[in-house]
Amino acid sequence: MRLGALANAIGADLSDLTLSGPRARVAAAAATSVALAVVVAIWLRLDDPLWAAISAFFCTQATHPASFAKAAERIAGTILGAGTVFLALPWLSAMPELIPPALLVFTTIGIIGGSLSRYGYTWQLGGLTADIICMGVLADPTMGPSITLYRTVETALGAAVAVAVVSLIGERGSTTEKAAAAGWSSLFGANRHVLGHALRTGLAVMLVPVVWNWLELPDLSQMAISVATVMAVPGLAQNPEQVEARIHQRVLYRIAGGLLGGAAGLAILAASFTSLLPWLMLLMAGVWIGAFMQSTPRETGYVGLQATMAYMLTLVQGAGPPLSLVPGVERMAGVLLGVGLLLLVSAGWPAPRPALSA
Repeated sequence: MRLGALANAIGADLSDLTLSGPRARVAAAAATSVALAVVVAIWLRLDDPLWAAISAFFCTQATHPASFAKAAERIAGTILGAGTVFLALPWLSAMPELIPPALLVFTTIGIIGGSLSRYGYTWQLGGLTADIICMGVLADPTMGPSITLYRTVETALGAAVAVAVVSLIGERGSTTEKAAAAGWSSLFGANRHVLGHALRTGLAVMLVPVVWNWLELPDLSQMAISVATVMAVPGLAQNPEQVEARIHQRVLYRIAGGLLGGAAGLAILAASFTSLLPWLMLLMAGVWIGAFMQSTPRETGYVGLQATMAYMLTLVQGAGPPLSLVPGVERMAGVLLGVGLLLLVSAGWPAPRPALSA
């Protein structure tokens, strides 16, 4: 999609905003879930309420069964990734040079599982969680057990809050059957191109610590998240010929959404809201708009998702209203640098071609 068409689509999405209808109801559930998750996380004195907010947003679906299924996979994936890193902590903490190759392995497995497994979201979250915790260990080797525990609890909290909120104000609906998955065995046959794509993603994430050290950035997790989420292309096994085009589209949408949500968040930070209630109301308003945009009938829903993520990254910085613009700017810089790193790796490693049918 060209920039002009994208701008028109975003404008159309914003003009569609309304306080009634199914899209408004889901957006209200998302905003309520995020705010409640943040409040509970602050009350429990968890390490970073942002992760509870993100989990609540992702687990807020249109129906209660869909939210429950999303939450179950998100919690399972988090436990999978956190548990794996926890078992490896004695080696990772003692020998930080093992972390880059560990990032390669965790990311590659997460992308493969996300593309081929019936429980793709679980594998994707497992790889992403492992990457996030590894980045924390790299920054401070003594914090490994604490980061592992807090990320798991924060994710579970956000997921539980989302399920509770949707059960109260969402649609009952019915359970949606999962589409048939290609299966792990297809990695050695028709879907062997998935391995090349996963390795390319793993390499990009493995290079994040190198860039982090070179630029002396304070937070490297957002770079890794940018790489992993953009490369987690839906339909990789079903439509391999379209992978490169979809990656470029997701890069564009992530940048557009990041700039849109980040700019809104930074503008609010510049106004210096220091009271809890006004801050929460503004957080809910931004999440509501982003969630409404995400449910667009157009193809630009990913922009709404990324705008919401960027908005929360800037506004949720700790146990209360943020007091400085600096963390928000640093997080957004990490997002954009991650996208730039991904483009460099992709330019040097062309997309793997799918196997030819017999």
